[in-house]
Parts: sequence; structure tokens; C-alpha cells
Amino acid sequence: MRGAPLRGLTGAALALDLAGARVATRYRLIGEPFGVSPPGWLPEAMVLPCWGTALSGPLMADAALLALAPAADHGHRGACRAVSLLAALRLAGVLSEPVTWGRRRTAPWAMLVAAAHLVLGVSLLRYSEGTAISPGDRS
Repeated sequence: MRGAPLRGLTGAALALDLAGARVATRYRLIGEPFGVSPPGWLPEAMVLPCWGTALSGPLMADAALLALAPAADHGHRGACRAVSLLAALRLAGVLSEPVTWGRRRTAPWAMLVAAAHLVLGVSLLRYSEGTAISPGDRS
């Protein structure tokens, strides 16, 4: 293990999601991936942790990343694959949001939040795929 890049990246993802959620809540920017709004049966208090906002992913995904990062940093293949999947979902979520493409009215700097999510998603994907150790390589 060279340092703990995934732990740092997951911490940065959580911080960015919390900041994005705060801004999105203030400006009422509900998450609408592919134009789909949160289900009506989902209580408002569950939208942030389970659905996310236009500027943040679901906080449950961040919790999963934080839980998986230590094992992935040690090269555990299953944890690395799970982190890769969560990173890919982060990228899909950002790319599917109307705010990312300027289709919803918001502050211009909101695009910076989306860009930061893209950089973090690609970094998580890159590092998670690069840290997996094959079963024969373990000592």
C-alpha cells in the first residue's frame, strides 16, 4: 500500500457532496438524473441520503465508499471492484444531471461543482482499478 489514496479521495467526495448538498438545498436543486425526479413516496428527509441532489450524490454512497476505502487501499479485489462501481455510478449521476449541462437555471459556479465531481469520479475509478492485487500476489 502506497499511502491511502482512496481514503483521501473518499473523504474529498464526502466533503464535496456535503458542500454540494448545502448549496443545492439552498437553491432547491433537486437531483433529476435523466430528468427523473425523486419518487413521490420518498420522504423529503430521505432524499439527501438516498437520492442526492443536483450537486451531490446520495450520502449513502459516500458512506459505502468510506467503508470500502481501507480494504481497497490494501488491494482487496472485491473492495476495489465495489469502489469502481460506485465511482462509475458517481460519473453517470453527474453526467445525467440537467444542471451539469446548464439545462436548469442555477449559479454559473455550480458547473464547477459538477466538474469537481467528474474529476473525483475519474480519480476514484483510476485508483481503485490500480490498487487491486491478484490473489497470487498477496504475501
